[in-house]
Formats: sequence, C-alpha cells, structure tokens
Amino acid sequence: MPANLTPECKAAEAAVRKARDPHERLEHLREMLRVIPKHKGTDHLQGDIKRGIKELATQQAQHVNAR
Repeated sequence: MPANLTPECKAAEAAVRKARDPHERLEHLREMLRVIPKHKGTDHLQGDIKRGIKELATQQAQHVNAR
C-alpha cells in the first residue's frame, strides 16, 4: 500500500536529511513522526522513524554520560 505523505511530512523528511547536528536531526525526526499519516501504508516508515529516534536518543544519552 503506498504511503500518501502530506506536504508537511515531506518537508519534515527533507529537514531530517538536511540536518547535520544529531540534536537537530532528532527534533526533525520527532516532528516527522508527529505529522506522518497513521495508516497501514506507513507502518514500516513509522517503525524506521521510531528506530532512528531511539538510536539518536541513545547516542545523546551516552554522550552526556561520557562527560
């Protein structure tokens, strides 16, 4: 099933791809998850976004603990 993404979601995806700072990327991923349509066609995409959020949050937590 195709994922008919909204212009908001496409803009958030472009911002994620453009972001170089991990903190900024994490914020954009959260925004993308917030605006993505929730239906059967976006299940895998939602999972990918959630996985990316988890990985970035873990990296940031390790970075903070290393200080």
